[in-house]
Amino acid sequence: MAKLKEKSVRLNKLLKELEDMQSQLIQAEKMASLGNLAIGIAHEINNPVGAISSAANTSRRSIEKVIQFLEESRDLEEMKKDQKFRRALDVLKNNNDIIAMASGRITEITRSLRRFARPEEKEFQEADIHEELESTLILLHHELKDRIEVIKEFGDIPKIDCYPNQLNQVFVNILANSLQAIDDKGCIKIKTSKINDEIMIEISDNGRGIREEDLKNIFDPGFTTKRVGAGTGIGLSISHSIIENHKGEIKVKSELNKGTVFTIVLPEKQEEHST
Repeated sequence: MAKLKEKSVRLNKLLKELEDMQSQLIQAEKMASLGNLAIGIAHEINNPVGAISSAANTSRRSIEKVIQFLEESRDLEEMKKDQKFRRALDVLKNNNDIIAMASGRITEITRSLRRFARPEEKEFQEADIHEELESTLILLHHELKDRIEVIKEFGDIPKIDCYPNQLNQVFVNILANSLQAIDDKGCIKIKTSKINDEIMIEISDNGRGIREEDLKNIFDPGFTTKRVGAGTGIGLSISHSIIENHKGEIKVKSELNKGTVFTIVLPEKQEEHST
């Protein structure tokens, strides 16, 4: 009896160590993904920052003109008719709109970045899958714009119990793969639906596709069809583990020169609320 108890203790310890190792691997892969996204995100933030700086400089000159008009103590009605005065006010209004839009874009990007980089959750949380998908698309916007058409067919689905940051990681991995599979311009479709007590997420592209002989290895650790240095080879393997950890399923179908479809099925509710 004592030996059985000792073996049970050792087994539980090994399981805990394996769980810790998996968490560390997931975190490491997430940081690698962030590193790959960093240059694009910096560029995305730089654009609205530049717009704010330019608008602020133009506004400063317009304010100087308005002050000059006011100091000249003109009659109010005369000032209203003065085209230069009205132009200065219009410039201020337009620049205020530019600053509001640009700062909103920066807030949107940083919120998505914080969502992706948030600490590992210890328990399942209720999350909106559509919000998580939208957040991921914001992070990848620099890769999508002017090249990829994103078609969203979002169904009427409920919030689900999940680890949101882990699912974000899965979405980033799959969407990044789709982007890399499209050589020039192309299309990515994201479809969500509810079937009984499960949520289905389909992410499809019209890229190069995957050879039939490679499909059976696609979720194996270290397996990659990308050129050397273009990927770690563990992104899809970790994605597979994350979905399994959610008691879900991830499948892939592909055809050369036609595209690839990743299908994720997740339960709406989780029975256990801890890792």
